[in-house]
Amino acid sequence: MMKTKVSIFFISFCFACCLSAFSQNEGQARQIVMKTLDLIQAPSGIQMDYHVQFTRLFSKEGVVALKGNMFHRESKRTEEWYDGTNHWSLNKASQKLKLNMPSEYGNDKDLGEYLQQVRTDYNFTLDNTQKHWVITLKAKKDAKVDIKEAVAYINRATYEPVQVKMKWSIFWLTLDILSMKKVSYPDSYYRFDQSKHPDVKIIVKKK
Repeated sequence: MMKTKVSIFFISFCFACCLSAFSQNEGQARQIVMKTLDLIQAPSGIQMDYHVQFTRLFSKEGVVALKGNMFHRESKRTEEWYDGTNHWSLNKASQKLKLNMPSEYGNDKDLGEYLQQVRTDYNFTLDNTQKHWVITLKAKKDAKVDIKEAVAYINRATYEPVQVKMKWSIFWLTLDILSMKKVSYPDSYYRFDQSKHPDVKIIVKKK
């Protein structure tokens, strides 16, 4: 009987230790992710050069500037602006502009919405390498998100993201951050300016 009680106590103690270690891991991982998101969404603004690879059939590179929830993204085929209220997407080849509609080569949600989902709709686990923190993100139960799982590599010294792998359906998309720097563009930089694109017409508009 005594041995049974000792065994139960030992198992309970080990289980409690595991839960404590998991909680600390989750807490540290969350702190790291929040610092990275604060850096990306800095009020002054940042700019990143990036490369995206999705299977062997699709790759894309470009530059994106972010200021709070606003962004300006440009690649070879498209240019996008979001000022916190309106989202413009320009197809450079056809010179067709969409307003508040899904972009032709991008996502149907604004970057700020995805970043906010990371803050609230995911659980985190932490692993370490010599240069990077490796954070695994898994969507919480019943979370209404497109990306159910992701792995982020974050620079241990600067908290800057280096690479993010995202599971989209059954495929993995890899986003490499090639460079990142602070910028200070005016708010107008994140709005489409018709005077700079006189030949462009808005073909689709949704409030």
